[in-house]
Amino acid sequence: MARLLPIVFLLLFGCGEGTLSSEPPPTPDPDPSELDPGDALYALDHVLEIEITMDPADAAALAAETNDIFNLLEGADCMDAPWSADFTWFPGDIRVDGVLVPNVGLRKKGLIGSLSTTRPSLKVKFDKYVPDQALHGLERLTLNNSISDPTLVKQCLGYQLFEEAGIAAPRCNFAHVVAQGIDLGIYVNVEPVKRRFLRRAFDDDNGDLYEGTLSDFRPGWTDTFEADTSSTDPERAPIHALTEALQDGSPLDAVLDLEAFHRFWAMEVLIAHWDGYAGNRNNYFVYRPEGDEQLQFVPWGIDGILRGADNGQPTLANSALPRQLWNDPEQRDRQVDMLRELLDAVWDEDKLLDRIDAMAERVAPFAVEDERRLPETEALRDFVLDRRDALLDVLAGPLTPIEQPLGERPCLVEAGELSVEFEATWDTLGSPEPLETGTSRVTGSYHGEPIALDGSALAGLDGDRLLVATLALDQPTTVRQVVAVLPLWTLGPDPIPLGGFGAGAYLFDIDFSTEPSQSTNLGALWNGSLQFTRLEGEEGGVVAGSFAGTLYDGGP
Repeated sequence: MARLLPIVFLLLFGCGEGTLSSEPPPTPDPDPSELDPGDALYALDHVLEIEITMDPADAAALAAETNDIFNLLEGADCMDAPWSADFTWFPGDIRVDGVLVPNVGLRKKGLIGSLSTTRPSLKVKFDKYVPDQALHGLERLTLNNSISDPTLVKQCLGYQLFEEAGIAAPRCNFAHVVAQGIDLGIYVNVEPVKRRFLRRAFDDDNGDLYEGTLSDFRPGWTDTFEADTSSTDPERAPIHALTEALQDGSPLDAVLDLEAFHRFWAMEVLIAHWDGYAGNRNNYFVYRPEGDEQLQFVPWGIDGILRGADNGQPTLANSALPRQLWNDPEQRDRQVDMLRELLDAVWDEDKLLDRIDAMAERVAPFAVEDERRLPETEALRDFVLDRRDALLDVLAGPLTPIEQPLGERPCLVEAGELSVEFEATWDTLGSPEPLETGTSRVTGSYHGEPIALDGSALAGLDGDRLLVATLALDQPTTVRQVVAVLPLWTLGPDPIPLGGFGAGAYLFDIDFSTEPSQSTNLGALWNGSLQFTRLEGEEGGVVAGSFAGTLYDGGP
């Protein structure tokens, strides 16, 4: 992987007469041809000042554009093509650190979390309307609103860690963005994974680059890989080669840099990147340089890292490649060794805490007010301090193969309807008598079979989510459960929409004739809503209300 030479400033001190100098010889100036003119735009100790101006009608139209996750997922054929982010490019002017670049292209970025109507994530294309127009040699900017990371610092911290682990990763810093005269606060400026990145990271930009979004190397999942350069094979031959190797047992290292993947996978585990390839088959690139047969992975979309109850999770193997490797004893040992190696090599708690503090101080003067930022930053510090011991405890074993099947395609296929009424007592999720606590009534249908169940109801907090669960015996050894999962930010006096990546409700069957009991996800509610009639979040408080919606098989 190519590495750029840093610019070094030397302070030369004279030596006393008659003494030998202990100074090293002067460092030669770097070859200008090896310097990236875009380095200044990604200097981590600098906050870019960005001003955007557009025609007011265009600005309003850009803000209003969105994706409906339901429309993206609906239908059994939802994964027959790459996931579309079909946003409109609009013209505008941008000033970066005082340098005006006129008539650039601007559009929204992302599928879900980046689609705010007030602080949208943005892509900037300098040469969209003016051929060969660039800024410091760069044709593009990617500005993330960091809506999933109130600390604002996780993306830059995480990409640094990938880079230090020897994995090609985007550069990253911060930008203070003002659009149409409105202060939008801090955005995270992440290097686009395009040709310039490929030249910097792989010394080659003529190979095959694919973006993975809910994509995996198994039949039925490969058509969602998106070819991202004009020279990339649109037939996805490198993707199919790895998929076939996983299916027929042929050597993986013929089509994959296996050592580099172990390193990439271990880093996803180390930083708890649940929404990456190994965890959610999402947010990553793969690249096969020209003349090479081996794919390599590139991280992306890491704003949800370094948090969560999975602090001790060592596997993160919910996709085809890591699952097959984890279930092979030799490869599992190799992965454990890699995790231990990276814990020693890159997980320096003092250094990480210093970086967090420095970045948090850097962005604080420009950040929009967010009451989550300081507590989330403190939680980030706690994660860093706890991560080593949590992982080492789990890696001490025993570590066994994963028998649970890989998740099905997330396409939504209508399966019925569901209506739920409930009355629960606050903080009863851990009740020793779950079938005797609270009351509920569940009615509807599932694949033509009627549902009419009277049962119990439980409610309380699970981390930063409110859970409402109803349970009823459906068969002598089967409990049918409906769970509403409500992130705290969704709560309010109005009906709460269900579906997507906000609040959700799910139908399960739990077979307790086995040890341990087996839970089967039957479907999810979409196009519905939940309404509380009482919500008393204290010991003994009443949690009551109802929700209903269309029941679908599948879903994320």
